[in-house]
Amino acid sequence: MIAFNRIQRYIFREFFLSFLMVLGVISLAIVLVDTVEQLRTVGARTNITIGYALYLALLKFPGLAEQTMPFAVLTGTVMTFRRLGRRAELPVIRASGLSAWMFLAPTISAALLIGLFTMMVVSPMGANLNATFEETRSRLFDRNVVNITQFDSGVWLREVSDTGQTIINAAKIDDTGSLMSDAKFIVETRIFEDGQATDRYAFARRYDAQTARLIDGFWQLEDVIENGPDVIPEHYDQLSLATDLELYTLAERFSPPESISFWTLPEHIRKTREAGLRTERHEMRLMGLTALPLVFVVMSLIGSLACLRLARLGNTAPLLASAMLSAIVFYFINQVSASMAATGTVPPIIAAWLPPLFCLFICFAIIAFREDG
Repeated sequence: MIAFNRIQRYIFREFFLSFLMVLGVISLAIVLVDTVEQLRTVGARTNITIGYALYLALLKFPGLAEQTMPFAVLTGTVMTFRRLGRRAELPVIRASGLSAWMFLAPTISAALLIGLFTMMVVSPMGANLNATFEETRSRLFDRNVVNITQFDSGVWLREVSDTGQTIINAAKIDDTGSLMSDAKFIVETRIFEDGQATDRYAFARRYDAQTARLIDGFWQLEDVIENGPDVIPEHYDQLSLATDLELYTLAERFSPPESISFWTLPEHIRKTREAGLRTERHEMRLMGLTALPLVFVVMSLIGSLACLRLARLGNTAPLLASAMLSAIVFYFINQVSASMAATGTVPPIIAAWLPPLFCLFICFAIIAFREDG
């Protein structure tokens, strides 16, 4: 911004004001709608106040805002140049000798800065708050809470219920999370005092199994050694342990990409790969976040293209409609590409960077054709 001249700084400021206004309206709508949704879904199964529903909605807000911010950039750009056109400032700017490349530079720079801020601040905040939201809602529904983490020592799971908790460690795990090798199960019972449950646990049993498979509400252990306090270790060829976990729930809970911060994603991908799990979804999330500033720039250029035509020439409504349609198509293609990468059909780096780069070059070509002939 230091290198901008006075006119460019003025456009930069106008864009940020428009963007913040649009983002404020969208944010208010998101929070209000999601508060009602929490009252409808969570409130139907447990008693919560409006304040608590608002708290749950605010936990989800950063993640939802990340998805809507590209359209806030688009709308902010359109509002900026439409306002400049209505006040006859855009023709004056053109007459002063500034080409389209020069007066589009402030909005492009602002979109790039917003994209970097979203990638480095909003996304990590949304990931942390989304994990808190899921845990809070699970407690409200009286579901078993499952915490899953990857360390150098393997994959660790912690399943908490009303009567106790089970801590599971496995050196390797398959793609679905249903088959573990070199698994250890530490079963602890909850301690009660005066008939009230506490947050303390007492060791009950430990099971060391060669393999463990999740089947229909049971962990099927093979080649098992059972240890317990004041008992002689026993060996079993097979042993079943009851669990409330379901296969699809466990697969979903294995660190969904949206619940992992941008800053910890590379290390998480490395540990997940070492644990034997598939990492396509996490790699696509990482590549998608790194490409986010470019996506914001493309949205800004799409909005700018609809406003380059002078307002006095008329016929601007079709241009605005085509810009909105183009933005929706671009967003849809981006989502389809991300889905293909998550299934391993397309390399994540190609799926994340190719659509915005393609649209960026198209926008540059249209601007060059209009301005330079």
